[in-house]
Amino acid sequence: MSAISRLHLEHLKKAQTSSSSNQVQTQDTFGFKWSKRETYESPAVQETTRRWLFERYCGGDLSVLDRWLDPAHGPQLILDAGCGAGHSGMLFFDDHLRSHDYLGVDISNAVEMASHRFLERGFPGDFLQCDLMDLPIPDDSFDLIFSEGVLHHTDSTELAIKSLAKKLKPGGRFLFYVYALKSPIREYTDDLIR
Repeated sequence: MSAISRLHLEHLKKAQTSSSSNQVQTQDTFGFKWSKRETYESPAVQETTRRWLFERYCGGDLSVLDRWLDPAHGPQLILDAGCGAGHSGMLFFDDHLRSHDYLGVDISNAVEMASHRFLERGFPGDFLQCDLMDLPIPDDSFDLIFSEGVLHHTDSTELAIKSLAKKLKPGGRFLFYVYALKSPIREYTDDLIR
């Protein structure tokens, strides 16, 4: 089965949502960013990113994820909230993707790149382009929600966390990372050059 089938969302390919002007900028910026595969597919970038993810979420112990996603408990439903091109999700979940049902959602058209990259690696996965603040998904749906460096790009980090938390099953895991306050030059670059 797939995440889309389990959630009864076969009719959706792209959810229609109204986005603020900030979210339109986010959509355009990250759609462009994730189309540049050469910026994130080198072995050095992938190994550094993978190590960073496991240090952050599992204390550097790869067996932690194995325990969380033990196939003996049946296929779990995973939401990658703000999946971009699927980069972090593939590096973190890797072969676990073959045993569980993965749904990647992103506000940008990077979901097309994610779908392509998953197919290249032989990983099953479903993708939906929509705003995280307006997911067309029932509450209490996911066993694990993963959101790597995304939620601070919404109009309200607090509301994004609250909105996504509702989608988590009781006892589920919510793994997320938000950036610390950026330096003024980075803020200027993000706001005026991007």
